[in-house]
Amino acid sequence: MKSRQILPLLVLTVLALTTCRRERDVLPLEDYYGYRTTGNVTIRRLGNGGPEYYLGIDQDSLRFTAEARDMDYKQVPAPLFSYWVDGKPMPNGAFLPTKAGKYNFRARLGPKESRPVTVEVIDPASLISRLYLGIRSGNPGIAFSDGSSRFEFFGVAVGLNGTSLPFDFRPGIRLYVDGLPQPTLEFIPTQEKRYRVKLKGFGKESNEIWIDAHPPDYYVTQVRLSMVQNGPEFQADEISKADFRVETLSREGRWVNFSAQPQREFFVDDRLSPGLSFKTRTPGVYRFKAKVFSRESNELTLSVLPPSESAIITIPIVFHLFNVAIPQAKLQAQVDILNKVFRDQWNPNNNPKAERHADLRLQFVLADTDPNGRPMPQPGRDYIDLGRARYSQKEISDKLGWDHYWNPDFYLNIYVANYTDTYLASLKGTWAGLGSYPWTRVALPGIIMVSGNPKPDFLYALYVIPDVFKDNYVTQTVIAHEIGHLLGLRHAFNEASCEQDEDYCDDTPAYPRHQYIPENLGTRRIGCDGMAFSATNFMDYYYGYENSFTLDQASRVRHILNYGLWLPTPANGRSNSHGRITGAPGFVKRPPVLRPVDWVACPAPEARPFGFLRRPADFDLLKE
Repeated sequence: MKSRQILPLLVLTVLALTTCRRERDVLPLEDYYGYRTTGNVTIRRLGNGGPEYYLGIDQDSLRFTAEARDMDYKQVPAPLFSYWVDGKPMPNGAFLPTKAGKYNFRARLGPKESRPVTVEVIDPASLISRLYLGIRSGNPGIAFSDGSSRFEFFGVAVGLNGTSLPFDFRPGIRLYVDGLPQPTLEFIPTQEKRYRVKLKGFGKESNEIWIDAHPPDYYVTQVRLSMVQNGPEFQADEISKADFRVETLSREGRWVNFSAQPQREFFVDDRLSPGLSFKTRTPGVYRFKAKVFSRESNELTLSVLPPSESAIITIPIVFHLFNVAIPQAKLQAQVDILNKVFRDQWNPNNNPKAERHADLRLQFVLADTDPNGRPMPQPGRDYIDLGRARYSQKEISDKLGWDHYWNPDFYLNIYVANYTDTYLASLKGTWAGLGSYPWTRVALPGIIMVSGNPKPDFLYALYVIPDVFKDNYVTQTVIAHEIGHLLGLRHAFNEASCEQDEDYCDDTPAYPRHQYIPENLGTRRIGCDGMAFSATNFMDYYYGYENSFTLDQASRVRHILNYGLWLPTPANGRSNSHGRITGAPGFVKRPPVLRPVDWVACPAPEARPFGFLRRPADFDLLKE
């Protein structure tokens, strides 16, 4: 009885074990992995590599990835793929080439196999004919052995066809100094010796570069300091400037400019100065010296004058009168006024002057010789009779004036005529004087700077109407105002707003001119700072006392006298006398093309009795 019950149990157990074993062997391949139902297997190279691989340059192993989809269009897990190179399995799916040739790579998934990917492994040595070594920075002829010289090299691999190869060979090429490999393409000498530098790589060697390193003083036997002072005198105004040059004498006996820092040092009164130029606001005698390594230069001295002690410069004037009969006495009277104005002596009504009023140390004379060197029977007078009563300013500045343009390096030209085009909408009236700003060789805010000594390509002069010679207080200083423009001075007011001081002078109070109402304010102004003040400056418009230039204005004028072009000053070659230098060209020819000019036009002031220009009795109250 018991044996009959046990036998069926054994049969059931065997059948169960047999069924489980068959499912475990077959289902993972047929139902889960689905090799027979996957699509094509594809393979691609990882990274940015193309179809080539360069031995010694490409450092990483070749690696690939494969892709296939199962019957549900799901991506087959990556670990199921195997990778092969030329029919041999790739351990860990990576291959590091060691010799040149073409290699075929495939991916397999069960019985399915991808199309091959071919990579050509190239030995760069087979493509290089030679190596070239050059210097990107550094001078092998002057190398210091104290570690301050740095050389940067570059290498070029020249192909078999003579052209530079289009890929970077640096991983396979190294810099060698005296046979020792260097970590980079840079080298700093630290010993006094001769170094031999070359490139090596891929079985090739480059040309050699020799570097002779010595202590710094080896190359410098003497130091020379020279000074270029722009202008005949130096003032303590932070505008006058001196430029210095440091030269060293080489062992070969050649003087060369030496500007390298920190090897070059420049001292002013034994104090280290960062640059090779000098400006100051403090008068005195200054000492200058340079040092290159341990060798010192000669010493230079410079006397810096206060602006009040600068030389008095004399400027000859010629009035070109286009059919205008101005008496000789009137011309001389105008020159007398100019001399009082520019020497800080003009104040006919004893009105208050500017707090920092200044003597510009400038005087004028009527020219006593003409451009041909002949004495003038009536000094400063050039009468031009063209049979006309009126002229336009444009035709004089464009054509007629050039026929009578006396060399501006020796004369200040002033053209007087009854002009037909004096009305300007911007002035809301007519102008009494018209001029332009100067050009300068040394920078000055608000002024054009040029190099060299160009000839004028516009009629650099002044233009005035005959009314300025009348005996009227408010017209007598019009020419002085226009000469101020010619000498670099701008209007003492602001044309539009108070955003900035438009005349570049801190001691001339700025105010918005468009808010000025002559009938209400007279000589009173309301400055951009909200404070009231009396108008005293010659560079203001009416109504004002017109009796002062300031110290800052004097500095600008002195700058133009020292560095400006086309003015009869010692800086431009004219002797400081009434005449001209013998042999200098008398006239300036009109150039073929004229430069467009933004003329500075100033309105014709209205006459007012002297009493109107006196200081208001309640001025102190107005200031509050």
